[in-house]
Amino acid sequence: MVMAAKSVEVFSTGCLIEVVWSVRRGTESDRDWSTVTDQCFNRGRYRLDSEDGRGGALRFGVALPDGRKATTTQLFPGMFDGTDQVTGPVLLMSGGGGGTGSDDEVSLSTKFWLWPLPQGGDTRVVAQWDDIGMKEESIIVTGEQLRTAAAKVQKFWVAPAPG
Repeated sequence: MVMAAKSVEVFSTGCLIEVVWSVRRGTESDRDWSTVTDQCFNRGRYRLDSEDGRGGALRFGVALPDGRKATTTQLFPGMFDGTDQVTGPVLLMSGGGGGTGSDDEVSLSTKFWLWPLPQGGDTRVVAQWDDIGMKEESIIVTGEQLRTAAAKVQKFWVAPAPG
């Protein structure tokens, strides 16, 4: 298995992190390969009741420069019903991209929305996918890279004045 952060698209309020992965078939039986491809296309299912507590599915997270963390396994009560003020950070899977599969390889992508845009130092991006055999791995997105991109952000339109 290979996984890579393909791009980080910076907006004024946050960023989209595009992740791509490819899994090549080894000695799996047809049944086992079918399970692997299903997990890749559906990104697995997070299981709180797993023996090791890690859940098996694709887990994705960030460690921000100020020490806060966000993961795709967190819940944000009130975020969608308007009952609570969400202060962040928030990390949400933002849909998948294209994918291909065959008898011996599967390749896919997805994006993650991170809000707010990290400020200050470096941000560590972390991924783990036990069901596919990927142990925890991480990369650093430097604060300099994010600041440089954020400085080039241009608004498409100005919000209308209230009232």
